Amino acid sequence: MKSPELMGFLIGLGIVFVISVWIAIDAHNNRIPTIGDEYNINTGALAWFLAGQFLCGLFIIPIYLIKRSAVMTKRAEQRRREYSAEARERVLEQERQECEGELEEVIAGLQQQVRDLRFDISSLLRLLQSKNLLTPTDMALLIAKRVLQDSNLPGAPSFQAEHEATAIQAAPAERKK
Repeated sequence: MKSPELMGFLIGLGIVFVISVWIAIDAHNNRIPTIGDEYNINTGALAWFLAGQFLCGLFIIPIYLIKRSAVMTKRAEQRRREYSAEARERVLEQERQECEGELEEVIAGLQQQVRDLRFDISSLLRLLQSKNLLTPTDMALLIAKRVLQDSNLPGAPSFQAEHEATAIQAAPAERKK
């Protein structure tokens, strides 16, 4: 039989070995460096395993857990910031699309109002003409004025102003006839 001291020593070594292996596996899976922020062969799982073996796993566990907590917290914060930026971009894109949709609705509504107004004006002009309140000359001047307003021809405002004055003067004379 083996002595109890030797058994206790072997059990202690086994515990240190198991702890060192667990630290190495966890450090590899989570990419926890021993020093700094860069994980590589010199600062990765092998370094943690060797530190656990030579510095006794019981002393390394608290050091590893503190380092692991700091690294994991930093990564979680970084992911949260990245997610926040992506979420903000998605929200802004969604709001932009909603605004574009609302703008298209407003434009369609305005276009419908313009069509309705043109119809109302046309109806009013026909009514005035049917009651002999609007002569063909007045109608021609109104149409010319409308055409000039719709087109952006140079000199249109002066032509328009001249013919408005003529139309105002000619209208009462034609109505008297």
